[in-house]
Amino acid sequence: MDLTWLTELLSSNTTVLQTSLISTAISAAAAYILRIREHRKKLMADYDHEQRKALRAIIGRSHGRLLHAGNSLNYRFFNLYSNHDKGWLVKDRISHKENYYLNSFVSRFLTVFALIRDFERQAIYIDSRISSKQDLTFVKYAAALHWCMTDAELFKGLNYDASNPVDHFFSDKLRDYSEACISKNGEILTSNEILDLGKIVEPVFEFFRGLSVAEDRLRWDRLVSLHLLLAAFINSIGYPEHRTSREKLSRIARQVQNKNILKNLAAWLPRHGLDKDPYSKQLISTCRKISCET
Repeated sequence: MDLTWLTELLSSNTTVLQTSLISTAISAAAAYILRIREHRKKLMADYDHEQRKALRAIIGRSHGRLLHAGNSLNYRFFNLYSNHDKGWLVKDRISHKENYYLNSFVSRFLTVFALIRDFERQAIYIDSRISSKQDLTFVKYAAALHWCMTDAELFKGLNYDASNPVDHFFSDKLRDYSEACISKNGEILTSNEILDLGKIVEPVFEFFRGLSVAEDRLRWDRLVSLHLLLAAFINSIGYPEHRTSREKLSRIARQVQNKNILKNLAAWLPRHGLDKDPYSKQLISTCRKISCET
């Protein structure tokens, strides 16, 4: 076989060969890199889809129950404002089954926080950063409701000892009380079952016992702040018939005795990502407005 042409190509002029080889190598490398990038993109898209799907499923299981429990607690707060002076929460024996108002108030409160804890436990392994805007709002509200009952920052500027949980709960303790209200099979306990827990949740009953707007304490204002946040949450996730109007929201805010707390609540919400949702924006605006009233 005559290989003269190859010998001449290799010995006399390698520019064409080198260019051809380099071009081929670059093309192959580019194609490989492109395939890697496409593979990574697909993996990320699959991951995002699965994470969104998982979070959506968890929210789907929590939404209806939390909305129902939130509405129940919402109505009880309105009832409290009209009847706080009747002394229905002033009871010596907090475990007595005849103390309907106190028992039902605490059971509604604990049901809401048991559902929040149940959601928190399920969602802890989900990457919520890539969730949809609506689902992320749900996550933020759930966390905010827990914060509202546990963070002493709500009383910033007031004379309050944060190391002594008199008018707030320690965060882990509230989770413990909430988890006690979840059965082994994941069901939320009934009112009577919560009452039967006895000393396990006794501090929650003590928190509500004797609650009055006239007392020299801050727990009333913390619970009103919770009501404000709960109303905004229900407005965001609920149906039109569940929504609290701006006028009613203002009426709730005026129940707060220390206006500085409204300022703290309005300042806190944006720091935790609740300044984009239209109902949290409405809450912030209301708190700022009422806090400036004399």
